Amino acid sequence: MDSAVSDGYAAHNQVENFAQEFVIALFDVNVPGGIGTVQPSWNSIFHQYFTIREFLAPERILNPDGRCTFRWENRYASQELT
Repeated sequence: MDSAVSDGYAAHNQVENFAQEFVIALFDVNVPGGIGTVQPSWNSIFHQYFTIREFLAPERILNPDGRCTFRWENRYASQELT
């Protein structure tokens, strides 16, 4: 639905696009004024980052005050890494 992707990495494939749009969604949720404060053409990628924002429930995952309840145990805590 959008007329652009965020950058050259995002243009490679959908995996890279998701990674880039996740960063933009994180910025949009946590910086006052959102992505529009640094990117005047934000509307050309709006549907991509907004979909991620909504899917990942910003009040729980993208918000720095949120809490992760799905953390896995650190398997390497007692092992020396080489």
